[in-house]
Amino acid sequence: MNKLTKGLALGTMALVSCATLAACGGPRTLWQADFSNGNSEVFGMYGEIVNNNDDTITLKPDTSYGAQSTAGSTYFGEADKNYDWKEGGMSVNFKVYVDEDVIQEGKHVVWTLALNEKYAADEDAGTEEKVEYLTELPVFFVGTADGVKFVYNFTAVDQDDYTTLVSGEDAASLSTGYYTVGYDFNTEENGTVKVTVTLKDNAGKEVYKSADNTFDVIDSTQYSGEVKEEMIAGLRYLWCVRTTTDVKVASVQITE
Repeated sequence: MNKLTKGLALGTMALVSCATLAACGGPRTLWQADFSNGNSEVFGMYGEIVNNNDDTITLKPDTSYGAQSTAGSTYFGEADKNYDWKEGGMSVNFKVYVDEDVIQEGKHVVWTLALNEKYAADEDAGTEEKVEYLTELPVFFVGTADGVKFVYNFTAVDQDDYTTLVSGEDAASLSTGYYTVGYDFNTEENGTVKVTVTLKDNAGKEVYKSADNTFDVIDSTQYSGEVKEEMIAGLRYLWCVRTTTDVKVASVQITE
């Protein structure tokens, strides 16, 4: 199934706007983070959150984990740790600041977006419906001798040497500034879910696009192999899962 048509205009006013706005028919926002006044409720669990007084926040790493220092994570405002999946697919975008003087050689920032699977209630067994971790999709900002590099790779978040992940020709070279990471999920006719990961600079120019868009189940008692739409309950978390530096975040958004 292809992703459903997005952003339909409703009513006369919407139709007028549709004729005048270039964005008409674009993605519809389902949820977005509110960082006004340094809102610290969006990200939690790990590290410290700093209000930058400009509608951005800074995630400071929790160094108690040693070499595996981690920082804030968000469940997209969902107490049950599940943002419901939308049939056909959905997109997650978040904007972060990259500083060449901070992410120097030997430094890294790793983000990961996780999906849930749903377990149905079993009255005979006396169990209730619940959601559990299914898989996750990490992106890597890595400081190298040639500057900051970026890549998406369906692999473990912990690596002996992160520079090996960004050594290929597909990795993007970054300069100081804001960048938006995009995860765009789409469901194929056979039910397989594909993800296209992009990185855009602050002017909206695409500087990276993933080539390998298939991904597999990582941890499940029900499923294995390529992820199918029927397996997915929803989004679990967006997590700055490994970082050696502070990380400034300007926005997080879910669209369809």
